[in-house]
Amino acid sequence: MFSKIISQSTARIANRQIIRHSSNAAKTPGSSHLGESWILTEAKRVGPNLLFWGSAMTTVLLWPSFIKYFKDPNYKERY
Repeated sequence: MFSKIISQSTARIANRQIIRHSSNAAKTPGSSHLGESWILTEAKRVGPNLLFWGSAMTTVLLWPSFIKYFKDPNYKERY
């Protein structure tokens, strides 16, 4: 009785492996890729952070230049 249960269980496991292997083999090479590319996904994820970082660095590094420019009494006459 116990050996029958073990053999049935082993047969089920082997059958699942065969079905899984045959279904993977039936796929075409191009069908395994779903969705958009990795680069596009990363660009959408990282892009806003890069824009924020760039604007913050520009502000931090250039604010003394703006003060120097607008502090000059003749800045309106330059153009």
